[in-house]
Amino acid sequence: MQPPTALEARTAVPEEHPARETAARSAGRAPVRIAIIDDTDIFRALAAALLQSAGDVRTFAGGREALAAFASEPPDVVVLDIDMPYLDGFAVLRCLRGDAALTHVPVIAFTASAEPAQANAYCAAGFDGFVAKPVRDACALVAEVHRVLGG
Repeated sequence: MQPPTALEARTAVPEEHPARETAARSAGRAPVRIAIIDDTDIFRALAAALLQSAGDVRTFAGGREALAAFASEPPDVVVLDIDMPYLDGFAVLRCLRGDAALTHVPVIAFTASAEPAQANAYCAAGFDGFVAKPVRDACALVAEVHRVLGG
């Protein structure tokens, strides 16, 4: 068996990770709260349609709007575009990681920059997962959400 790649090692969900508690809480109870942050209407709509069966989906056109909403309704997982105006995905991620109430929320990079080196850079920056746009496999985004939630 091959050792895990840097991406696989970084994105493995540890046993004690709060995301596992979220996945356990949502199994058979309240739906998982999924936030999609993307400034492009079509990608936001596509992601929402793909994730509709996975939980309660809320969409946001930008990071400022999302972060304001998270103060009163924190998500269980965030699907986050990288290239956005005002606050890019890295800035939104820093805000999430700097907020004690949100630091444990898994964040999936959702971007057209899909080179393997980029994927590793996203994980090194603190993202919990990665899905390339456009989504070529309808199950990929749902599978990544389940994976980062420990399910």
